Amino acid sequence: MSEAGRVWAGGGFSGADRRAAEADAAFFGLALEEADRSFGLWAENLPALEAFFAVSNQWRVSPVFGGPPLWLGLDYAACRAAWDSAGIVITPELWAGFQTVEAAAKDALNSR
Repeated sequence: MSEAGRVWAGGGFSGADRRAAEADAAFFGLALEEADRSFGLWAENLPALEAFFAVSNQWRVSPVFGGPPLWLGLDYAACRAAWDSAGIVITPELWAGFQTVEAAAKDALNSR
């Protein structure tokens, strides 16, 4: 789940993620080009990722003078409106998974 947030925010694998992907690909006898197109996601985590994608344009961002913006997190009121409109029911389990993706994406956005 965290990897999904980092990949979304960074537009791909980081150096460490890429090295891990290369090692995983080699273990399974794959070329990196084949392994680089996706990342591992368990089926039970897909709803949390879909909930994140549904609201991935609802970030709260603070300007920083002379530097990159500070990504604060998603606007949960706006998220609720979007989820309600999309018919996504947020259960405690889905909420926990969603926050895992959000936290990893926020860390990746703030480390640029």
